[in-house]
Amino acid sequence: QRTLDCLQDYVYNGGILLLSGICPSEICPDFLGIADKGIQISKKAMGETCFLPIEQAAVPVCRQWKTVRPAKDTEVWATYLKDRSPQHDDTRQAVVTFKRQGLGGVVAVHGDLFYNYYKGHYPLLRSFIGSLIKRLAIDWTVELTAPAWVEMVVRKKDDSLLVNLINRGS
Repeated sequence: QRTLDCLQDYVYNGGILLLSGICPSEICPDFLGIADKGIQISKKAMGETCFLPIEQAAVPVCRQWKTVRPAKDTEVWATYLKDRSPQHDDTRQAVVTFKRQGLGGVVAVHGDLFYNYYKGHYPLLRSFIGSLIKRLAIDWTVELTAPAWVEMVVRKKDDSLLVNLINRGS
């Protein structure tokens, strides 16, 4: 409970929180802005697949996912697809929601998004995650336009900003 209190304070004071997994909807549905705890749509570690819309395509994801019913002041940022066609396979059931809280907000991805990315590094999944972050319109201190294998580490020391670029592709 202490961790949840700290996260709520962070968001109410202007922080942006990106949560992933099926557990947050069970632990803190009011904070996420969902009206119920959701319905699980995918359970198997590998096998049952659902799809997320990205641009005019779809990206497959596996493991645990659930749909939720958003509260009236919660935005639906993505719905799950039964198959690969965003035009024909959209279920209109929310799997990604956004709730403004105080000065900040919470993006809740109701499934194992980062597990899927960790296992596959699928470019369309990277684009999906990037689209969520871009939609937040965060005023970044530093922005990098580079291939995915370039990692940036930013630190402050006194009044200086230190930027390290790491080439993970070599």
